[in-house]
Amino acid sequence: VRRHVAGCDEVGVTVFSGGRPHTAAYTTVQTLEIDAVQYVLDDGPCLDAARRRRENRVDDLVVDDGRWPEFARECREDGMRSLLAVPLLSGEECVGAINLYGWAPHAFDSFDASLVRVAASRCADAIVAVSTLDGVRRFAGQLEQAMASRAVIEQAKGVLARTHGIGVDAAFERMRDYARRNQYGLSDVAHDV
Repeated sequence: VRRHVAGCDEVGVTVFSGGRPHTAAYTTVQTLEIDAVQYVLDDGPCLDAARRRRENRVDDLVVDDGRWPEFARECREDGMRSLLAVPLLSGEECVGAINLYGWAPHAFDSFDASLVRVAASRCADAIVAVSTLDGVRRFAGQLEQAMASRAVIEQAKGVLARTHGIGVDAAFERMRDYARRNQYGLSDVAHDV
């Protein structure tokens, strides 16, 4: 994005996870600092872009338009003059915003915004895909763990049934009652058996 948008000096990608924003990618430390101002204030163009699913362009932070006065003041102190924030939309899901910063006033125009929309869409699709894959991997791991626990429980039921001359259902009830009384997990009790 920085290479293809002439007025762009800095780029940051804000992603929401667990309802909280963080900068997932950035060009320089100054980008992190500018994003951090928004996170601390819980207000600013990139947060607004993500939360309201709309683009925000500020042509000159020196001319306060009243939308984000505290953020604008902090950016002016750093020398930042222009910004463009575009939501990261993948289908109906918004996962954050891509933020372009420019040292010059009026750094971004409608053509720049159209380029950034394309990049934002691809970025959002990638974030959603990675998030989905991560969720599937965690779920598969949980299933593996559940299957392993189930195997241990079945083996323990067999051991108890044979040792005490009872049915497997009665063996299961004994393990479950013991686990509850002693506040243990059933798979832990089964493993001990």
